[in-house]
Amino acid sequence: MKKFLKVLFVIALMICIGISANFAYWWTQKGGEAYYHYIYRKQHEPFTFSRKTNTDSIYTEDVFMNTMKKYIDADESVLDEVKNNSFCIPGLKSTRTLTDNQANEISICTSMTPQGVVFSEDYIFISAYCCTKQHNSVIYMLDKNTKELIKEIVLPDKSHVGSLAYDSYHQNLWVCCYEETKKVAFVCALSISDCISYDFEEKCLPVRYTMQYQIDTQKRSSFMNYYNGSLYIGYFESNMKAETTIQEFEITDDGGLKETGNLMSDVYDDEPDAYALPASLFYINGNAQGMALDDMCIAITQSYGSIDHSRLRIFENTKNQDGNVDARDVNYVSGIDLPVMAEDCYMDEDGNLYICFESGAYAYRSRPCDHVDRIVFIPRCIFAE
Repeated sequence: MKKFLKVLFVIALMICIGISANFAYWWTQKGGEAYYHYIYRKQHEPFTFSRKTNTDSIYTEDVFMNTMKKYIDADESVLDEVKNNSFCIPGLKSTRTLTDNQANEISICTSMTPQGVVFSEDYIFISAYCCTKQHNSVIYMLDKNTKELIKEIVLPDKSHVGSLAYDSYHQNLWVCCYEETKKVAFVCALSISDCISYDFEEKCLPVRYTMQYQIDTQKRSSFMNYYNGSLYIGYFESNMKAETTIQEFEITDDGGLKETGNLMSDVYDDEPDAYALPASLFYINGNAQGMALDDMCIAITQSYGSIDHSRLRIFENTKNQDGNVDARDVNYVSGIDLPVMAEDCYMDEDGNLYICFESGAYAYRSRPCDHVDRIVFIPRCIFAE
């Protein structure tokens, strides 16, 4: 009997060694490591015992600052500003949301990927989508003073929600959306009062948009910004050297987008009765992920993938004789490099920037690059001439 067990043990050991050797060969020689870093983690969510949206960081403050010092060449006082005014993105480990609008029960997503950021008078809003497409997208609502999470606002779809914009005059929060089945770009709006009153726990239902507009003049509504009575909507183009546009859409007195009638709606049932038309254009290069502007300048974040660093590019906010702005790379005034995967940005009243990064999401955390799990504060003195 002992001899038989010994033979079984040897056979089992040889099988284990064989499996291990094959796995090691696949991992190192056949792309197994790349598959895990770049494909598997984007398709599978890790298990968690958590039943709430986390608010703690992924990386320590020291790790964060060591990363930022690679890109920001400034004295200690400026670096202290970066450290003290940057803040953690909630929900990167676990987020309360829904699997669909009729689920009627809270589900935990461990693959939320942050995209958009904007400030209102009293709150900060950060948008995120589920990388595996299993869960509804969300907006995290934070207290502007304490930077603490107040609630998660569950959206009624699984859109990429690449950007947020805030119309301070009408107090509307705008969200970039996309209809996957129809390949149609939308921008949708929520009133700040609806955000304040929304209670996910009460009925486990998503929030309802108060306005929705189809954007036919862009392939996608990738990012946007509110400025001086207009909504500026841009499209992400993966080719860095390609040229695309940011389009200005005027906002009417009632807070919606200015529209024109659609004659095709009388011919086709699925055509909208009216659609928004841009009033002017910003010409930009590819890889644009976010924009912010004031009376003097335009800030554009550019990034694509986890290999090349991101870029912050600053342009003059000056219209040409056609009433458009040329904000292509050849005309940039100043700028700095940033860690990979920079997304949306927000400019405060003093011209400082807050930039969202997606590299802290589970899908990207194992990649060999610098990771950022915070909304990063970039003082104007770093990028201004």
